[in-house]
Amino acid sequence: MVYSIIVTFNGANWICKCLDSLLESTIKTQIIVVDNSSTDDTLYILKKKYPTIFVIENNANVGFGQANNLGIDVALKFNPEYIFLINQDAWVRPDTLQKLIEVSKKRKNYCILSPLHLNGDENDLDYKFVYHLAQEYKETITCDALINSDRLIDVKFVNAAIWLIKSDYLRLIGKFDSIFFHYGEDNDFANRVLYHGFKIGIYTRAIGFHGREQKESNFDRLSSKIKYQRRMVPYLIIMMNINNSFFINLKSSLGLAAGEIVKHVKRFKWTNIAIELLSVGTVLIFGSYKILKHREVNKSTVIY
Repeated sequence: MVYSIIVTFNGANWICKCLDSLLESTIKTQIIVVDNSSTDDTLYILKKKYPTIFVIENNANVGFGQANNLGIDVALKFNPEYIFLINQDAWVRPDTLQKLIEVSKKRKNYCILSPLHLNGDENDLDYKFVYHLAQEYKETITCDALINSDRLIDVKFVNAAIWLIKSDYLRLIGKFDSIFFHYGEDNDFANRVLYHGFKIGIYTRAIGFHGREQKESNFDRLSSKIKYQRRMVPYLIIMMNINNSFFINLKSSLGLAAGEIVKHVKRFKWTNIAIELLSVGTVLIFGSYKILKHREVNKSTVIY
């Protein structure tokens, strides 16, 4: 049995494509939608067009990780073999789940399996997926070459837009860590997968699509508050990585901060320097005690 979990937040433009793709899957899947207090027509669409889908309505935006955790809690009560996480702006081919599960049955040491992530136009690889794949995959990366291959590519990370997770391993590793609100929770989960001795793989015969806007946000145009929140995430990811000691992570964080500050100095971005110092200071000084506690829990997490 497979339970699919989708977190929505103002997802009216995408949710039908996502849900319809799951309903057309050759593998039957129970669907749970967790809505983070959308203010558009998302809930109306869910209730009007998909009355049989289980919906959890949050009164506030609790973040990506915690919303997924609410769905995971419900799903695990029914003892599914797999949990399938998919973004509201993503969709899959009818055979995607089937192909991922077939590989999982053969390669039992993989906790996370993900398909190739194509863009929303379905004509090329998703740009951020290419970035993450390039960290491990040393061959020339082209969409046609990967689609026409039949490979399981080991990676240390693939973004959680489309993840198939073995439930037994999820019970051992734990859910998304509450120390993350939005961004970084999937990096942290992947680090914990590796710590517990499991693997993460991308199967090239399975295809998914991620229809997010294909351009980076301009960091300089963001508000100071959002800049501050965004800049804390890389330091949290580093410090929470239980594959390394706390002190090795501390050294890496200070090195990252120094490099970023030098970049901002060269561009005379004095506000960005202040934000960088505030971000790293918040994580390393004020957050260290909390980080240490969460690291210890994540080293031995078992849920039922």
